[in-house]
Amino acid sequence: MIIEAGCDLHELLNPRLIRDHEANGAVGAPLSVVSIDDELRYLYPRPAATPVRLPLSGHAADIAACLDGGFWNVRNDVLAQHLKTRSDDKSFWLDDADRSVEARPELAAFDLLGQIAFDEDGYYSTLPRHSFRDLASRQDLP
Repeated sequence: MIIEAGCDLHELLNPRLIRDHEANGAVGAPLSVVSIDDELRYLYPRPAATPVRLPLSGHAADIAACLDGGFWNVRNDVLAQHLKTRSDDKSFWLDDADRSVEARPELAAFDLLGQIAFDEDGYYSTLPRHSFRDLASRQDLP
């Protein structure tokens, strides 16, 4: 499947993360890493860490291990999780978390497209809801 916009990932991941959240009970859903190739093809999601610890940059080695695609040409990734409640912890603010994860040397070969955090009321995300090709800042994407 070709990912054309952030809303494609919202639709694909929400049911999976709700299932993982319910299956893990008190521990909660894992931090999931979605691997996407250089043509924006959805390759696979993998759980990186359970439970999720803040800051997310502390999971850089786990994220990098998930992105080792073997014969797949992984270029892009998305982080996703389902929270029990909305977090007021400032270390969880998605824009700051994106920057802290992107700065890790073990993830330098990959392009973080953004994050999605679902909770019981909805979601918040650093992924655009519209087409990636319409973003002036992302002209490198197909």
